[in-house]
Amino acid sequence: MALLSPTTQRLVYTIEATFENYASHQESAGGWGQFGDVTISFDPSLDAGSRVANAAVVDSNGEILATLVENGTVVDDGDQTFRTVTLNFLANGGARGAGGDRSERGRL
Repeated sequence: MALLSPTTQRLVYTIEATFENYASHQESAGGWGQFGDVTISFDPSLDAGSRVANAAVVDSNGEILATLVENGTVVDDGDQTFRTVTLNFLANGGARGAGGDRSERGRL
């Protein structure tokens, strides 16, 4: 396990990365990022990297604790940090599609 403190902008890049190859629910099933306590809405008709319409960190009752993206725009300067936990494998870039792109874009 890895404890990380990504910025808002890094979280948004990571969320966007999960939708970059989205074609349809049927064609993309199984390739989703898993984000606990984050609500996300996205527009698959937009270009990759610009699909997240809204994203927020929520508590166990669904109440918004911090808004990340609103109407397609990162709401703060992108430099607020959040304490997160993930697997070492994912923190180091993961498989990105079993040998795919390991660029900084999807890395926490």
